[in-house]
Amino acid sequence: VKAQQSTFGRGMRGPLPVSQPAALAEGEYWEAFVPGALVKAWYWGGALQVAEVIDPPRVQGDGQQTVAQLASQRLGPVAVAHMSLDLLALQGLTPDSVPPAKGVVGLDYRYLSPLSPAMVADHNVRAKIVGTPLEGQLQQAGQVALEGVPADQRAATAFTLDGVLDPAGRVWWLEVNCNPQLHPAFYEGMLDSLLPGDGA
Repeated sequence: VKAQQSTFGRGMRGPLPVSQPAALAEGEYWEAFVPGALVKAWYWGGALQVAEVIDPPRVQGDGQQTVAQLASQRLGPVAVAHMSLDLLALQGLTPDSVPPAKGVVGLDYRYLSPLSPAMVADHNVRAKIVGTPLEGQLQQAGQVALEGVPADQRAATAFTLDGVLDPAGRVWWLEVNCNPQLHPAFYEGMLDSLLPGDGA
């Protein structure tokens, strides 16, 4: 459940079972939950500049420790306070549950979760995905989103697209950000287009 005017994931609830829907408050809406890797792509003038693909935080059970113990051991004490209880419940678990050995437990799904590896490491895979179906999807989505920008502003417009990459390799798009924070690797392409020269 998301708010129509939310930002940075504030106010999100869920994921929730389809069989147990929660009542929507004014200004909220349902969005399908798709498990997978988090995708964030940065565009300049509709051209793909930076792409992140981030596996959400998970732990593997050992048959002895609880979810909270495993999370704290791997991600630090902050993990217990920031786990998604709704996501755990969807997996039939609580922080005190002992998952089976080698069982994988998802702890959160938000891009800006304190548990997200994107908060402490660079996950730009732009160079790695050249020529792949994923690159094709990202490039096509950028061109589609660019059509929503006034024609006289398209050449010098930055935006990002957020999505989820499912296990089959399909990107499910969530939203476009028209005033995004810029990834450090974004600036080279932007400045090259704004300040053309011979590099001398």
